[in-house]
Amino acid sequence: MRWHKKYINRIAIVVMPLMIGQLSLVIVQVFRDLTFLNIISLVLVMMTWGSTFLQFVPIHNDISFGIVDRNSLHKLTYKNWLRTILWTAIFIISFFQYSS
Repeated sequence: MRWHKKYINRIAIVVMPLMIGQLSLVIVQVFRDLTFLNIISLVLVMMTWGSTFLQFVPIHNDISFGIVDRNSLHKLTYKNWLRTILWTAIFIISFFQYSS
């Protein structure tokens, strides 16, 4: 699974700064303007972080160590919908909050 280890390292270079930036921005938003929508955004971002590190990192670690089967790949795909929904909700809240 050498390709997977390379993939994880390369994607982390892109994803981690974005996730850190997103978390930093939402924390600043909460401190600058304590609104219900900002708090909801923070909760959603924290759920995304939790999902990433509690669900996805262990699955990717298993794949990197050659522990992979159809079930783990199915979990990876299925659970990714949770993050997709969370990031979509964060986007929609941000869009409506700052477009007006």
